[in-house]
Amino acid sequence: MSYARFFLLLLALVSLSGCASPDAVSTAAAGPTVGYMVNELKHAANDVTNSMDISFGNNLFRARQHLELLLGRLEAISTEVPDLLFSELEDAERRVFYDVQELLDGVAALERVTAEDVNTLVNGVSSSLANLPFYGGMPLVLESSPLYVHTGGSFPEEGIEFHVQGVLLAGGEPALTIDGGDCRRTGSLETSLRFRCPRELFGTVEELGSAVGKLSVFGRRSLWERVTLVRAPRYEYEMSLTIVPSLLGQAIPYVDQRVERMYGTERSQSFSHRNSHCSGVRHPEFAFNAQEEAVIDASSIALECKKSEKSTCQGVRNIQPKSFAVACTVENRGSCAPDLPIVGRAFVDARGSCWGVVTWREFERREQVEEQVRLPALDVHWGRQERLELPEGTESVTIVVEQINGERVILTEGRSREAWVDLEVGVGRRQAVLRPRRLSAAMAQ
Repeated sequence: MSYARFFLLLLALVSLSGCASPDAVSTAAAGPTVGYMVNELKHAANDVTNSMDISFGNNLFRARQHLELLLGRLEAISTEVPDLLFSELEDAERRVFYDVQELLDGVAALERVTAEDVNTLVNGVSSSLANLPFYGGMPLVLESSPLYVHTGGSFPEEGIEFHVQGVLLAGGEPALTIDGGDCRRTGSLETSLRFRCPRELFGTVEELGSAVGKLSVFGRRSLWERVTLVRAPRYEYEMSLTIVPSLLGQAIPYVDQRVERMYGTERSQSFSHRNSHCSGVRHPEFAFNAQEEAVIDASSIALECKKSEKSTCQGVRNIQPKSFAVACTVENRGSCAPDLPIVGRAFVDARGSCWGVVTWREFERREQVEEQVRLPALDVHWGRQERLELPEGTESVTIVVEQINGERVILTEGRSREAWVDLEVGVGRRQAVLRPRRLSAAMAQ
């Protein structure tokens, strides 16, 4: 919000209030304080933070830190001159605030704010703020390290060392806390501070997290202030720290696999035999064959056989993968008269018979490619190679890595290299190897 718009709005609100006191009207007429204008800049800087790219790595972590430290400097300015009216500044000093607001608004309006955008912004804002007369004597924090802590890494027994760089840092008793826990100061110079922070302050998180560091530094006191025991002004800077677990993410493998499948078919076929008159005993055998490429399930063969009075159903025999048979013994009932010339037989026997239905199931092996068959997921850790045995018949491999930063990476034989992990598929596609980067290498991307 511009100064003019804010001033007019404030006057309107005061004039509308029937019970407004003379002091309130006087305050409104005086215009906003420098502290108010600084708060406006802080809101704009927060908008930039919320618009930042969600990528992961040293560049982004450093850019976020620079933005946080910029907020700390703005807070320090408001602490330095809390009651100074904005209208009391020189034109050139007011111009600094407008320039900074314009820089912040321009970056916040971007659809995607990158680390490079933030670094350019911070450099521009810092250059502008340096023109304020009450800015030069304040302790300024420029950056700190490390930018992240790896909970799966090896921690020194004495804790993790933090290094803070800046200007006029050695005044008073600088202090650093991590999420409320105290760190021990091990070095103090005008341009740098060193601290040791206990390992337990960072926990053993299993997912991406953060910790908040709060650095307290103190301004210079004049000789008179020291004599009169006036306390040195205290400034506080927040510095977020990314907590990275040992787990890079989870890998979910999928394969296109050539497999053989058995497809079953129900079959049914009838059979029958009837003797001729006076033919004696016959032994018919009925053959049944599987369809091409199919094999017979012997246990599924079911026979329903009927026969004449003196005949016999012999049952199923000669069972082979591709065929089987059903046999009967068929005998006529009664006898036949002699077969005389010219007149033939005076009487004949009753014809014997055998008939029925046989059912069975046969299977055909068919080869097919099953796509995107999911295999068991596995955890992927920084710098730890993972071997995955692939099933027989694998024709292609796809591995989806759900990374801790929320990104979803898809690895294939044609796209086997990503920022955090590579994929190597062995000869014959019987084994895949995931090669995650070391955390330090991934952060440098």
